[in-house]
Amino acid sequence: MPFPQPPRVRDRLGARLLRVQEGLRKSERLAPGELERTQFRRLEALLDHAVRHVPFYRERASRYGPPRPLDREALQALPIIDRADVQAGGAAFHSLSLPPGHAPAVEVHTSGSTCRPLTGLTTEVTRFQWLALTLREHLWQERDFSLRLASIRPDRLAPGQAQVAFQDWGDPVARIYRTGPAALLSSSAPISEQLNWLRDQQPGYLLSLPSNLRELAIESMNCGTRLTHLRQVRAYGETLTGDTRRICREAWGVDVADVYSSQEVGYIAFQCQAGSYHVQVESCLVEVLDEAGSVCSPGEVGRVVLTPLYNFAMPLIRYSILDYAEVGDPCPCGRTLPTLRRILGRQRNMARRPDGSSFWPSFRQRHGWVWRRSASFNWCKRPWMPSRSAWSWPGNSRPIISPPFLPPLPGLWAGRTGSSSG
Repeated sequence: MPFPQPPRVRDRLGARLLRVQEGLRKSERLAPGELERTQFRRLEALLDHAVRHVPFYRERASRYGPPRPLDREALQALPIIDRADVQAGGAAFHSLSLPPGHAPAVEVHTSGSTCRPLTGLTTEVTRFQWLALTLREHLWQERDFSLRLASIRPDRLAPGQAQVAFQDWGDPVARIYRTGPAALLSSSAPISEQLNWLRDQQPGYLLSLPSNLRELAIESMNCGTRLTHLRQVRAYGETLTGDTRRICREAWGVDVADVYSSQEVGYIAFQCQAGSYHVQVESCLVEVLDEAGSVCSPGEVGRVVLTPLYNFAMPLIRYSILDYAEVGDPCPCGRTLPTLRRILGRQRNMARRPDGSSFWPSFRQRHGWVWRRSASFNWCKRPWMPSRSAWSWPGNSRPIISPPFLPPLPGLWAGRTGSSSG
């Protein structure tokens, strides 16, 4: 089926998602100065709300209040918070009141890749943003929705359920386009089982974590397993290295499209077909700062500081996600959205069981047994990598896991959307 496929809108939510794509296509070509001004106006509204309705910011009103209007200098005068601040503050970061159209607020739980899980809040507006930007990424990559989609990911299945099949790709694509089938497998399955499952599925597109993709690609080359229908791999959730891209290309002959996001923030940046990571400025203000707190120039590496512009349930203003990134140059694709050349941040590596099989570990705040079980891991140093650590099972000296590395158009997201599966 050629791209673009003719839309087949199923309901009002699908119609809204399709309309928003037109607005996004306009905003991604705006002049950089106009994009920045629009972001600052949105941040002003978020700050006003936070100081009035969010205890953490209300108690610090002198630091988050005027001057107005905001500009880059005023932005850099605002304090930077991090995950430890949000964990310590807890409900103090929760809004006591929401603007019309934002309720209800729903909890989301980070996977705990840093062994420090976090509970956040989403709203009707942020959930709709997620769907709209997911659709944008699919359209940027010009995917053939008629092909089979396979996902291997953690924490998405009911207890005791290892896999599930779907008639279509689900939200948001299936609300607008006819799609092929989809299938989901838990990443807790051993890599050998995952590869056998993929061989049977023969998907056109594969979604998984980079660490899982790397192990799959290596296993695929070792076993001589070919995925003959595969068109593209989509990575999310952790740092995608150049080496992992190379291994996937060697194993399957396809490129990897990467998505940079987090549970508590949403989409941060994702790649166009030219390979640049485009910052999703319509929903998130992204700063890359050097050690002095100044904005990095293209080619420079700095820490990533984020402000989701529409999360009025749990405002995170200048939130350091403990990632590092390299600022990119303007992209040859013609989009004017700021770019990142590389993401150097978090990495959730595969763990190995005593029998040598691999799996992806997840540490979730709401499952207390995870923390009790984590006592069965020991920390040990890799002698050839003194700056990194690893975990091993008791009685097993082999290291098994590395710890993490250190504009909207007016009214674009307004209104209620109904529920979504994320």
